[in-house]
Amino acid sequence: MEEFLNRLKRSGVTSTKATDFGQQHSDRRARGANGSPTPRTDQESGREATPEGLDNDQQTAFQVAYDTELVSAVARASQERRDMVDAAAWKVLEAKL
Repeated sequence: MEEFLNRLKRSGVTSTKATDFGQQHSDRRARGANGSPTPRTDQESGREATPEGLDNDQQTAFQVAYDTELVSAVARASQERRDMVDAAAWKVLEAKL
C-alpha cells in the first residue's frame, strides 16, 4: 500500500484523487486472492471492466496496469491544465504591459 501511495505522490495527483485511488486499492486487497471480484461495469465512474477468463494473478496484473495508466493519465491532465493556466497568466500579464 505504501509503495502504491508513493507512486501516486510522485505522479502529481491531488490528495483527493490519491485518497480515492488508495480506497480502491484497499478494497481490492481486502477481497484477497480467494475473493470473487465482480466484473467492473461501473458506467458512471468510467471504470473499465476486468476482462473475463483471467486467473487471479492475471486479474491483479491487469488491475495494477490499469490503475497505473489511470494515475499517469490524471497526472498528464493535471500538468496540461497547469500549463494552460500558466500560459493564460502570461497572456494576461502581456496584455497588461
